[in-house]
Amino acid sequence: MKSSLLIRTLATALLVLGFLTTKAQKTISGQITDQGGGLPVPGVVVRASESFSATVTDAQGKFRFDKMTESSVTLNFSHIAFQDTSVTVSLSDNPTNLRLSLSPRTYLSE
Repeated sequence: MKSSLLIRTLATALLVLGFLTTKAQKTISGQITDQGGGLPVPGVVVRASESFSATVTDAQGKFRFDKMTESSVTLNFSHIAFQDTSVTVSLSDNPTNLRLSLSPRTYLSE
């Protein structure tokens, strides 16, 4: 009797685990350019708020997040020479490809 209950419990747990691991995994990628000349911006830190993931743009200003399971995500972009920017992206389309231009940061001088 106990072994039958144990087998049913394990089977249920495996079904639930299988369902959770097959949840749709999506990709977000994109390219960051400067607003002034459209040149790629390397070294932009890109954070996905909901998943606590982060990456940095490469030499061509490109970034990529794989295996995103959220239905939407807020991406935060930061770079010392450009204004911080946030964008909320719906992940209904897979893959999601963004193009974003950053505005130069202005510093006050005395």
